Amino acid sequence: MTSRLVIASRLSAAVACFTLLCLSGPATAAMRWRTLETTVDLGETCLTVDGRQVNYKRLDPEEPVVIRIRGPRKVKIICRYLFEPNEQGRRGFTLHVAIDGAQILSKVFRGSRQNDVFLCGEEATPAGDLRRAYVTVGDGWHELGVTAIATEQQGAVVARFFRETKTPPAKLVSYAPEQYAGVTQIQFESGNSFSYYTFTPELPLTCEVTGPTKLTVWTRLDFDHTMHKSQPYTLEAVIDGDPWQTFHYNAKKEEAAVYTDRPDVLPGKRMTMELPLGKGRHRVEIRCVRPEGCCVTAMIRIPAKDVR
Repeated sequence: MTSRLVIASRLSAAVACFTLLCLSGPATAAMRWRTLETTVDLGETCLTVDGRQVNYKRLDPEEPVVIRIRGPRKVKIICRYLFEPNEQGRRGFTLHVAIDGAQILSKVFRGSRQNDVFLCGEEATPAGDLRRAYVTVGDGWHELGVTAIATEQQGAVVARFFRETKTPPAKLVSYAPEQYAGVTQIQFESGNSFSYYTFTPELPLTCEVTGPTKLTVWTRLDFDHTMHKSQPYTLEAVIDGDPWQTFHYNAKKEEAAVYTDRPDVLPGKRMTMELPLGKGRHRVEIRCVRPEGCCVTAMIRIPAKDVR
């Protein structure tokens, strides 16, 4: 009886250290994924995905693919069912993940065949929808064992593995433009107030910036009281005199903010535009293209380290 309690206690502790994450909460740093190498595997299967060849690891019901990894870290597993040429309809499989010999995940997936994803050189052998699972590894070195069982026992299952890397978010500061139509204040119900620059088709928002850097531009469409609650608008970014990209937005009225100096106009929800700039000095213009006679407010943000 005592030995059973000890085993149960150890298993509970292991499961507590390695938690399945179905949904991720807000992150304090930008998360990126890097390919995770396997220690033991059963070979690779080449798939053509959107015209690009990608190597997946084959999964087996009995022999696990083994990955040695140091935590704390999150691991992402993406997997697909490989259809036999004569298979139709939806197919399922069960993904199993164990850490240090203790199973911590058993997840059932189902999906349909995707005709644009298939075995390299064999379009008649398609793969199914991409499915994802996440696990979190505790402190120290651990071994993951990954297996999969195809429900119909016909096709196979393949997977790729990734580990998270966190990049500290860059501190952004406001950057003042050189040309604009005016300055306005937006007051939020929370009590916060921010200065935004207005621009129109006749008076675009213009600034000069030294790169390399990336501008983050927050824009809000002005709504008068005759406009619908939802309104499309189009902006064009021009860099060094050449059109760079057109941005299409569908804005809604911001219910929790007002312009303190323009009570007859309401701000729209904030939309984000990102402009990567190469080395050297650049002139950036942001123009409002549609609707006719549009007026937009904007705030330009730039990484603090790039302010010169």
